[in-house]
Amino acid sequence: MISKEFIRKEFPEFDWIEDVELRDKCVAVLQEGIEAGGWTEETVYQCPIAVSEMSADCPVHNLDHIHDVTNMCKAVCDWLLPRYSFMQVDWDIIIAAALLHDVGKFTEYGVNDQGKPVYTEKAKLMRHPLAGALLASKHGLPDKLVQIIATHSFEGDRSYQCPEALLMKRIDTAQFGMVNYFFPAKKAVE
Repeated sequence: MISKEFIRKEFPEFDWIEDVELRDKCVAVLQEGIEAGGWTEETVYQCPIAVSEMSADCPVHNLDHIHDVTNMCKAVCDWLLPRYSFMQVDWDIIIAAALLHDVGKFTEYGVNDQGKPVYTEKAKLMRHPLAGALLASKHGLPDKLVQIIATHSFEGDRSYQCPEALLMKRIDTAQFGMVNYFFPAKKAVE
């Protein structure tokens, strides 16, 4: 079981969400997503950032990725928003989206008996953006946040992107790309 206290301790970034009701719902989404994937408070640190795109020895895991994207979104907003008054964005939505964008990976990925990252059976039915969006909707999160989760990967390339989605998606892609550069999937030698 994943406790609310574990989530709040692991992710102090939830305190950046000013709307208490939204914050509590987001914590519940992450809590349920981790549990739905069968992870525990001890094993969740093994959930990979990716399976087929990264080498199995990549030291950056999904929790690290979520922390990175959230902190990078905050840093960009802290710099840009005071400088440009025309950039009207919903701070709480950006932080919530960064914290939850990959919640579906906890059900998409697993670890096999050899400790190597693998796709789960659930991954055959839906990738993490859809799984995460459904979970967010189930918990009554705002449609804008659900849409950002659903469209943050290539599935959303032809979908409407609000400013919060544009920012979070590009930061997500940048962090993932940098990690992937140093830990690419090993190709079979022909």
